[in-house]
Amino acid sequence: MTESGQPRIHSATVRRCARGPVASDCCGFCVFGGRKPLPLRKGFLVTMGRLKNLKPAVRSLAPRLGPAPGDVKAQDRERNERNKARVLYASPAWKALRLATFVRDGYVCQRSGVLCVGKYPAPNSPVANHRRPHRGDPRLFFDPDNVETVSKAVHDSDVQAEEQAVPMGVWD
Repeated sequence: MTESGQPRIHSATVRRCARGPVASDCCGFCVFGGRKPLPLRKGFLVTMGRLKNLKPAVRSLAPRLGPAPGDVKAQDRERNERNKARVLYASPAWKALRLATFVRDGYVCQRSGVLCVGKYPAPNSPVANHRRPHRGDPRLFFDPDNVETVSKAVHDSDVQAEEQAVPMGVWD
């Protein structure tokens, strides 16, 4: 390099390319920093770069398919991340309220009258259902008058149909 920052050229015969002046009989090391130029092809000077291990410019994307169909733990983890109110279901206060509701209602489904004596996932197992959806409000969530005993069959069909009938984001 010269003092002006231009590449040093050994020959008087100079051509121009996209990178600057190139001598026709130059070795190429002075102009291209150690890379030999390849012969001219259709008016452009092509150089052969050194191969390096470069870090990828784009990072890998997160999986977009979601959890596997049989992976219940991964499905629960994903649901908990989307709905922060689901943490309330793991609290000791909810577990106590749930059992107190079952005892209060005598383990009888309040919608169908079926005796809820089964163990999960049986259709006659008891489920504590919120009459009015709580939408993350702790006052509605822990209100004993808002919780009723229903069978799993009723909860999975009738109650879910009622909740799905309300458009997303429309709350009481």
